[in-house]
Amino acid sequence: MTAPGPVAIGKYQVRRSLGAGSQGAAYLAYDPDLGREVALKALHPHLATGEVLKRFVREARILAQIDHPNIATVFDVGRDRQSGLYYFAMEYVPYSVEEALGGRGRISADRAVRVAKETASALEAARRAGITHHDVKPENLLLTSLGASGSVKLIDFGIARAGDSGGTQVGAMWGTPYYMAPEQWHSVRGDTRSDVYSLGVTLYRLVSGRLPFDSNLENPAARNTEISLMHAEDELPGIDEVDDALWEIIVRCMMKDPDERFQTPGDLAEALERYLAGEPLAGRYLRPGRRRALRRPMQLFANSRFMMGVFATLLIIAVVALVLVGAGGAVPPESPVAVNIPNIPGFTPPESVNSELLPPDPAEIVAAIIDPIATPTPTATLTPAPTPTVTPAPAPTHTSTPTLVPTATFTPTPTKTYTPVPQNTPTPTYTPTPVPTFTPTPTYTPTPTATPTPHNTPTPTPTATQVPIPVIVSTPTFTPTPAPTSTPTPIPLRADLTVEEVSFTPDNPDVWEEVTFTVVVRNIGLNDAADFTVGLYDENRLLDESEISEAVPPSYQHVVKLMWRAEAKPLSLAVVVDTGDRVPESNESNNVSAAVRVLPTIPPYQVDEITWTPSRPEFDEDTKFWAHIKNTADDRVDYDASVAFYVDGEHLGWSALNRIMAPRNTVEKESHTDWDAQKGVHEIVVAIYPAAYLSYDDNPLWREFDDRYAIHARSVPYNATKLPNLEITSVEIEEREIFGSHNVYLDMRITAFNVYDDDGERPGAVNGTFVVRVEMITGPLCPFESRDPCVASVQFDGLDGGSGNTLSISGVTGVPRPTAQGSVYEYTFVITADPLDEIEESDETDNSKRETYRINYDD
Repeated sequence: MTAPGPVAIGKYQVRRSLGAGSQGAAYLAYDPDLGREVALKALHPHLATGEVLKRFVREARILAQIDHPNIATVFDVGRDRQSGLYYFAMEYVPYSVEEALGGRGRISADRAVRVAKETASALEAARRAGITHHDVKPENLLLTSLGASGSVKLIDFGIARAGDSGGTQVGAMWGTPYYMAPEQWHSVRGDTRSDVYSLGVTLYRLVSGRLPFDSNLENPAARNTEISLMHAEDELPGIDEVDDALWEIIVRCMMKDPDERFQTPGDLAEALERYLAGEPLAGRYLRPGRRRALRRPMQLFANSRFMMGVFATLLIIAVVALVLVGAGGAVPPESPVAVNIPNIPGFTPPESVNSELLPPDPAEIVAAIIDPIATPTPTATLTPAPTPTVTPAPAPTHTSTPTLVPTATFTPTPTKTYTPVPQNTPTPTYTPTPVPTFTPTPTYTPTPTATPTPHNTPTPTPTATQVPIPVIVSTPTFTPTPAPTSTPTPIPLRADLTVEEVSFTPDNPDVWEEVTFTVVVRNIGLNDAADFTVGLYDENRLLDESEISEAVPPSYQHVVKLMWRAEAKPLSLAVVVDTGDRVPESNESNNVSAAVRVLPTIPPYQVDEITWTPSRPEFDEDTKFWAHIKNTADDRVDYDASVAFYVDGEHLGWSALNRIMAPRNTVEKESHTDWDAQKGVHEIVVAIYPAAYLSYDDNPLWREFDDRYAIHARSVPYNATKLPNLEITSVEIEEREIFGSHNVYLDMRITAFNVYDDDGERPGAVNGTFVVRVEMITGPLCPFESRDPCVASVQFDGLDGGSGNTLSISGVTGVPRPTAQGSVYEYTFVITADPLDEIEESDETDNSKRETYRINYDD
């Protein structure tokens, strides 16, 4: 069980964890403002200082300034005020290239090339913005879908460099070892051609299902050393699954010399595009290369297991030859013999060596055989490969005279003990003297001395002192050991915190009663543990937390007190140590206690029913709610409680329940008033809480419904308010003669009524005045005073339910009669009650009436 993550970071609602690393964690979150899912990258709080924070912010800025469809988009950068977490929100991409590899560990060549082409396009966009990624690998390539249509999104610019912004650290190693270019192993950040190399390694793995250079050594330093040398010197192993054209692209990406690679990701993307189109890739895209490359002779000689068998054979031959020489007595036991030692720059051998009669060390025998010195039967003469970058100063050639005596064996006498890291060989059988071509390492040449002995137990005895001088030389007789610059620092001793015991009191608390948890934390690690936290959680909800600043030594305990108020339900709680991951630990699996089950005592109260009076209040009429509380127990209950009333989530007030309730099914009514009836559907909620305070009016607690502490709650819909229902029931228009004229006035009588609803329910009253408006739609001349538009208004007094009223509007403009026989003037009026919607009504669809009036020709 892992420590619960945050519920929210900034405005984002965290849904689940996407993973965590040494510097931060990633979460899938929901953006409530834009209604979309995002990926949050949050920095661990204890790292939010100095260079780490600067690099974190720089990554967000780098992503934000590159607009490319194959680079994940950054939406927001911020800091959560509550937790102090620095974060940035970016485009959520659901799948990774690692998932696409599936059980076979690889994908089809065409799919892999498309992934590589889109990645190269993204790197080219970054390059044009002056940015180098430095950590291209499958883990940093996301896919919008696992199908063939899924596109690539490049992420994690955490160690990217923008332009000449600096940030390079002396001795730092930038990248992931399996994917790093040779130049990056020299503590050099490299440039965009290093990204091309890493993308070539990624493409190699996608099509083959394996890494080009891998190591099975358990020690991290030795493993990185072996991988670095393979990247720097080994030829690229062939792939049977790809054709020649794709193989040449991969080889060009992974050339040791950056000048021989694709010079930009854009060149690589163009070559991959031509490959997908089936076009030839000659010219500037590729240089000729071998289809199946082998290791160089010196590497094959130094690393092949087959050659180790040859070495063993040569060893036996040499031993037999020396036995024969010793048996012949060609050299007296104490007579020194001059032996020519090759000129090795930087090495000064001793003038002469006298050794005791000791058996040889097998590894030193192999080294002596491989060295091109004067031996009875030399096996081969090999010329060391020149160093391509450094030309060492020559050192004088010295002659050493080892003592040779008749014996079956001989032993070199080294002046220091040196154990090489094995390179592709199960057990070391020789002592390497040179160093990698790119890193100086002290070297020396042992001087063998043949001495008789009746036993075969090697016990070297130093007889001379030589001072090794760092040289840069490459020979075919060793497997080089990498420079310490690429070796990680030793893993420090770590603390290891564990939850040893958790107890709480009281055992069965009442709702809202404080519960005290006693947590015993022990440090079972090897280092002091300080600045850690202990938290109490219900799933992902943090209930209480304690920060421990003082150091807890190894094997010591620390007792922590946590407090929580009992909720109105049984809960399984968890205690988590070091919730902020501030303490480096060797094992974090024991940081979570077993589930602690808390069973609170819950009073047997229930809200049986909710009613109100009057049952059909008019609009804005005072309404009283009633909560019918029932005792569900068989015995009398003496428990003080509070009854809270809510309408649409708004807290209306409290009612005290502080009496002894009779046995089962007895109902008590508690009420609350002061709600003005409103139209529409409303949610009425009544909740019973423990009596935490005596003065409910001043209590800010539970002003919003809280299910955690509600002993019981019930909700019902409310839609009972009586509303008016206005209707224009009749319109009468009359002509009024004008003496001595052919014109007439048009007068109008309007009747408005507050009608019953379909169920015969009496409507609510209209308690104030309202307006009826008359508007002429068609007609030759406006009969009213208002002419543009042609409108007249009249005010009605309030109407009780079921009542009506009639008012008149007199015409003020003479309207001419038609002068031609048979002609007609037609008027159309629309009469609307309450056109300004000042009255809340149950139905406003029948507020208008359309009336047509015709004036005919009059003889």
